[in-house]
Amino acid sequence: MIHSLKVECAFRVTVRDRFLYYSNTHHEIKPSPSTMRIPTPFCRLVSMLCMTFTLTGLSQTLDVTGNSVDGPNYGLLMDAGSTSTKLKVYRWSKAESHKHTPTVHLVVSKRFKPGLSEFKGTEEELKTYLTNILDQAKASVPEDKQKDSPIYLYATAGMRYFSAESATHLMSMVRSLLLNTSISPFQFSLNNAQIISGEEEGVYAWIAVNYLNGFFEHKNLPTKSAGVLEMGGGSTQIAFVPTGPLYSEEFQVRVAGVRYQLYVQSYFNFGSNGISDQVIERLATAQPRASKIWNPCMLTGDQKEVTLDSGRTVTLHGQGDPDRCLQELREILKPGTGSECQLPPCAIGSVYQPAIPSTTFYASGAFTFTPKTLGVLGEDSVLDIDKLQRAAEQHCRRDLDTAVAQGVNKAYASSDCLIGLYTPTLLTLSYGFPRDANNIRVVSKIRGERIDWALGAMLLQVSSTLSPNKDEYSVVCPTTAGNTATSIFSGQSVMSVLLASAAIVWSQLH
Repeated sequence: MIHSLKVECAFRVTVRDRFLYYSNTHHEIKPSPSTMRIPTPFCRLVSMLCMTFTLTGLSQTLDVTGNSVDGPNYGLLMDAGSTSTKLKVYRWSKAESHKHTPTVHLVVSKRFKPGLSEFKGTEEELKTYLTNILDQAKASVPEDKQKDSPIYLYATAGMRYFSAESATHLMSMVRSLLLNTSISPFQFSLNNAQIISGEEEGVYAWIAVNYLNGFFEHKNLPTKSAGVLEMGGGSTQIAFVPTGPLYSEEFQVRVAGVRYQLYVQSYFNFGSNGISDQVIERLATAQPRASKIWNPCMLTGDQKEVTLDSGRTVTLHGQGDPDRCLQELREILKPGTGSECQLPPCAIGSVYQPAIPSTTFYASGAFTFTPKTLGVLGEDSVLDIDKLQRAAEQHCRRDLDTAVAQGVNKAYASSDCLIGLYTPTLLTLSYGFPRDANNIRVVSKIRGERIDWALGAMLLQVSSTLSPNKDEYSVVCPTTAGNTATSIFSGQSVMSVLLASAAIVWSQLH
């Protein structure tokens, strides 16, 4: 499959704990990691290198044409998240023509703990971990199909915290093990194991939702496609096709030969766990010497001990104050104004976002839990934003014992308070949904199939390798020069090499 990086003269390199990030995000989110503005000539150099990687990368596309024309055929994807790795086994059959999408169904989904990021040490521990997953994979795919079935490992949130050195070392071990045919009989190439960006997750989720809706088969107008709201533990994503001009954050997605100009934005550290961490850090910063912190977003009677980024350990005590919790959330989520919003309109901080269209949005992942717990979903699982906030405020004012006695899971009682207030604030203050919006459906499945970015990734991988024209199925981002598109293979390893090469040439020229 072909991914791409938007290479512009506003190209930014973000450094967090020595990990080299690459992003098509032009504007800094507060709080944010440190950033560097790259000189224009350097940007042009990166663009030339991208073109070079395009030519070499296109020759490395995975061949799945050995699969049976009549099927069924198989593809496997390991979703390596922060707390676990989820093995997804898909069964697919070829479409009637490359102008139609293949039929892809999830047949096995199994979670393996802990997350891949726990295995920074010896290769033996990692080998045992992956062998356990691959044993399940081999049991799920007929033996005569295994050598022709592609397998992928995509690492997400947890691995994005790693330093470049640690991430490269771990992914090298992963690739070495997956290339070992005595462990894995499946079809694998080096590009099949990657650390993907949050934006890529958003693109894949958008493809999955619209595929499950049958949108691509009906050849509707791009603006009739569904939007996506996705939340994990570490990040949250939004993706949609705007009705007006798109000035930034654009992904050009081609499915079955049709181009969709997609707005995609991922907010790192704004997932269900990330927003909790941000609130806690704000509260602790306001009380730099306190060992006991009152948290307004936790239920009265709840408490837990946490270690802050600084290494300081504090005990959080629930205060059950939804008004103050909302104040903290609004400070984190408010859009930038004036000079803070250089390319309006802005969503969180200085991040550009076009106006929300009236099309249906599907909210999945961590967006689904609290509305269901608080019983605020209407017919067809449509979200009533005001009703959710009112229910969350009422829930936050309960003490922990009362909430548990009324059937709330003790482990998630305080999380329901926070997320119940976070979700309406994010949707209205940051994204710009009207409070009376009736176009957000909170669901985990469409037509019995689970909404999952992994489905979109598998669909695009299979489709792009089957199509005689690789551009029929692709994800690209345009450069500013001549509005041409630059396509490169995604992955931390490719980008690290690209940026490192550019830096070396730049230093030699200066």
